[in-house]
Amino acid sequence: MKKNRQYQRKKITSLLELGDHYNRFSEYDKAIASFKLMSEAATELNDLKGLMNASEGLAIANEGKNNVGLALKHFKQFTQYKDSLFTINKTEQLDEMQTRFALDLKEKELALKDNEIALLQREQKLNISRQWLLLLSLLLVTFFWRFNIWQIAKPQQEEPPIVAAKRKFEQSPGSIDGSRA
Repeated sequence: MKKNRQYQRKKITSLLELGDHYNRFSEYDKAIASFKLMSEAATELNDLKGLMNASEGLAIANEGKNNVGLALKHFKQFTQYKDSLFTINKTEQLDEMQTRFALDLKEKELALKDNEIALLQREQKLNISRQWLLLLSLLLVTFFWRFNIWQIAKPQQEEPPIVAAKRKFEQSPGSIDGSRA
């Protein structure tokens, strides 16, 4: 099937060249025969470009034979095929542009979602850091508060007996420091 299509395409190309050659050398009957065969092969393959070229060649050949009615008919067919090809090409281009636009839009949406996710993760890390900071601050405040309460509430420790004896001795009237006379 594929080889048959390739053969038909080559046949269309060869018939186009042959028909154009005949038209250039004013052999219009041979050109008409070539373009009719080409039109049949192009119809079989549903090849709009082949049909367009065959119609154009038939219009030129019929005009060369002074058969204006057929020339006009084939020229109209040529313009219809040409318009159809133009429409198909523009539709394909438009579809491609729409696909590219949709793809670009999706890529940008994905990038935006990735940025949102990264931002949320950073916010979550920041919130966790704030919670730890708050917890440490509370622990530190609690520690200092308890330390101050402990210092205030702690009973005054008595002096060791040696320090108390020394103080009494220093305060007594007969101490060694020369205050006795």
